[in-house]
Amino acid sequence: MSRRGFTLVELLVVIAIIGVLIALLLPAVQQAREAARRMQCTNKLKQLGLAIHNYHDSFGTLPAGAITTATASTAAGDQGNASWGWGALILPFLEQQNMADRLGVGKIPLDDYVKATASTGITLDDKSLVLNAFICPSDAGPVVNDSSKFSRTGGNPFDTTPANLAPKSNYNGCFGHNRSRVWDNSQYKTVASGAFRYSGGASKADALGLKDITDGTTNTILLGERAYTLKQNIHFYPGTWIGCLAGSHEDCHEDIWFTLRGPINGAQGGLNFTAPDTDTVQLWSRQEGLSSVHPGGVNVALADASVRFLSETLEWSYGGDGDSTINTVSERLASINDGLPIGDF
Repeated sequence: MSRRGFTLVELLVVIAIIGVLIALLLPAVQQAREAARRMQCTNKLKQLGLAIHNYHDSFGTLPAGAITTATASTAAGDQGNASWGWGALILPFLEQQNMADRLGVGKIPLDDYVKATASTGITLDDKSLVLNAFICPSDAGPVVNDSSKFSRTGGNPFDTTPANLAPKSNYNGCFGHNRSRVWDNSQYKTVASGAFRYSGGASKADALGLKDITDGTTNTILLGERAYTLKQNIHFYPGTWIGCLAGSHEDCHEDIWFTLRGPINGAQGGLNFTAPDTDTVQLWSRQEGLSSVHPGGVNVALADASVRFLSETLEWSYGGDGDSTINTVSERLASINDGLPIGDF
């Protein structure tokens, strides 16, 4: 009596067909998951934008880019006073009043934490300080940032022994089309074309209001993304919502701000995937620019709290420190009052 069954050829054909179906299905599943993560990222930027608007409603200004409650340094630089960032200032409007009180935002100098002199018993690498509101779900980097200027205390970003760690933020504030600094009252003072500016001491004299965004809130970028790694472990260095290592120095760009003087995702800069420290995209571009794990570009929140996806093919041009020229689409989107609003991008 003969038995019915599969021949070896039939079995191999079935296995091959199943393999092809899995190969076709897996990318679709991954795309669906990424679409969901991108939507979550969009919602987080939306909530941050609304929190900034609520801050504005309460205080009459946008939050300062950075403030220090310590005595101003007379030799400002990488070892200058650590300063609370805009992300820390809006904590009460993200239902995080307890976190703000716990840290003493604006009351205890952030420099005290960096120099381990705070009496609170809190260290900034405490994972209980990690806030999901500041983390893009697509970014797989550590939630306690080990790659920002803050963590390196002015050292090389590839140093494997960071001096300070703080909770990560994939979302930074727009400093403008470029970065620049001037010496003012015995300290470096950042001068911006964007919405976030350094405010010396506890003063808000340099903070702006929505009325100062004369290009229109729907035409001006307020917040944007920066990834931890992108493509074959190329580092793009997200910041931290806590603040920056030296608030009186332009290196705040690597911790809480970004500029649009470099290519998004390094896409137009000729990425060389040999190693992070030999990448052909300039280090400053990866440390202070925009980047994300989302394919093709980044999410940005506009000053009206709406969120748009910015293509990595957006026109840009490099400008050196202090360059006041604004002549590309990206630079105009970053500037609040250049008189050349971009309405469709």
